[in-house]
Amino acid sequence: MAGLSACNVYDATASGEPLGYDVSFPRDGDDDAMTDGGATPSDDGGGGAAGGRADGSDDGSGGAAGRDVGAGDAGAQDVRGDGSEPDSSSADVRTDGEIDGQFPVDGADGGTGDATQDCNDDACADGSAVDADGGIVDQCPNDPDKTEPGICGCGVADTDSDTDGTPDCVDGCPNDIGKTLPGVCGCNAADPPAGDAGQAFCLRALLAHRYSFNGSGTLAADSIGIANGTIMGGSNGSMSGGSVSLSGDLGSRYTSEGYVSLPSNLLDAFTNVTIEVWLTWRGTGSSGSQTWQRIFDFGDQSGTAPDLVGKTYLFLTARASGSGFPRAAFSTTGTTNETYVTATQAIALNTQAHLAVVVDDANDSIALYLNGNPEGSVAWIGALSAINDVNVWLGRSNYAVDPEFNGILHEFRIYRVALSATQVRASYEAGPNPAFF
Repeated sequence: MAGLSACNVYDATASGEPLGYDVSFPRDGDDDAMTDGGATPSDDGGGGAAGGRADGSDDGSGGAAGRDVGAGDAGAQDVRGDGSEPDSSSADVRTDGEIDGQFPVDGADGGTGDATQDCNDDACADGSAVDADGGIVDQCPNDPDKTEPGICGCGVADTDSDTDGTPDCVDGCPNDIGKTLPGVCGCNAADPPAGDAGQAFCLRALLAHRYSFNGSGTLAADSIGIANGTIMGGSNGSMSGGSVSLSGDLGSRYTSEGYVSLPSNLLDAFTNVTIEVWLTWRGTGSSGSQTWQRIFDFGDQSGTAPDLVGKTYLFLTARASGSGFPRAAFSTTGTTNETYVTATQAIALNTQAHLAVVVDDANDSIALYLNGNPEGSVAWIGALSAINDVNVWLGRSNYAVDPEFNGILHEFRIYRVALSATQVRASYEAGPNPAFF
């Protein structure tokens, strides 16, 4: 039996009769009231009994009784929803595809041939639409992948990236199966147990590499991981008292300047990363200038010596040209289409300072901090995996023409996540050699 689905949609496959149609029509013996207030003929075959049409006229002409459609009698009349009369020999199906006599009829199909009531040109009052083939109300008519909003709504897939049962659209940590909210330490990190040291616990748990320059000789020891580095440049890169002193630029291109070389591919393990450093900058060295001195530069080069230039890289300079302020930059094509964020103030000379670069792939941004304060953030659609970090240098640029860093590195750290502003501030306030490490 055919029936109506949501939004007065006629569904030829649904059970039950359509709304407003008498399920016992024609009924013998007495007048039968239809659910919409109409009436059936009083007798199946008795002459003179009139059946009511939708337009109010008698069912049959010349006293012919209203009878079931398809009896073949010339006098048999059926009542259409639009008041017209059907073919006398069989159940009538209108040329526009709607079943004759079903109620309500919206008259809006326009000859499309669908067998549904289409809520006025296939659009319902609530903004949904009707599938003309199946009589299904589509609550997301502009979303080809959904017929109902689900949890995330139309136009947004109910994707659950970490398979924790919470769709990404409402999951505060969509890539962390253990958390749906960042909590104290953020996503992909366990929060401290009750009574622990709060952010100190988080920083300790999130740290991947730490260089405190407490080693001997030329060893730049990694006290957290196993990525030990080497201090280069002989006496131009000297370590003592938990710091390494770099002499700055000594001449054109690369000569024998001091810098720290860390193991290649150090970024490969990270999707998001925070790189922070405590330093004292002395400004111009014996040669070159202050501009473009590198604090760190991770990447590779193109060209031929001595005119090598950066190709893919993530770097932090103490002073960019133009502004004269620190800048963090990312590129996979050298200076073309470089993404960078520049601080709003300069680093004070001969004074210990803290800088942090936060590369947040999850939120598509790169942020720069100076002395615990956010200096700026820029939209970023890249990926750390695009950096070919064969050169992982502190104090030296992948552009051979740039001057080396003239100053002291007190501590250098790499975190495996994008630290929050609260966490960067907490790290700055704890200083370069906190007791909790």
